[in-house]
Amino acid sequence: MSAPIEPTGVLGALGINWKLFVMQLANFAIVAFAVWKLAYKPLLAKMDEREKKISDGLAFSENAEKKMEEMKKEKAAIVRQAKTEAHQIIEQAGDRALALQNQQVEKTKDELEKLREEHAKRLEDERADAFNKLKKEVAEIVSEGVKKILTGTDEEMSRQLIKKGMEEMDKS
Repeated sequence: MSAPIEPTGVLGALGINWKLFVMQLANFAIVAFAVWKLAYKPLLAKMDEREKKISDGLAFSENAEKKMEEMKKEKAAIVRQAKTEAHQIIEQAGDRALALQNQQVEKTKDELEKLREEHAKRLEDERADAFNKLKKEVAEIVSEGVKKILTGTDEEMSRQLIKKGMEEMDKS
């Protein structure tokens, strides 16, 4: 068997074998490098990626809230504008309806006036016709009466009397 390595110097006094220490230090550096390269770096990258996603999500959420507020304000403005336009349309429709009603009333008045004038003219024509018929009947009656009264007078005188009677009747 080999004899144990005896420590020498200050490190030997402390019980540290410097060759073994260097080997352990090299092993530790290799393991630390491997852990840093294979585990720590990917873990940091994943954590950075996750942090970026979270911050992007928060920013998106804030933007969405801002947009939502803007949309609410826009919606309220659109509703106000629509109500204003609706009131204007209702007022215009009322004005148009009133104008149409007034126009219809005027048209009806004109038609009634025309009907009244036609009726008055028809009545006047009927009255004139009735008066002419009455004149003829009265002339015939007067003629017959004068003939009976004047059965002995000449015909020329009878005609003159009838004519004079007709003129008197026209005047009245």
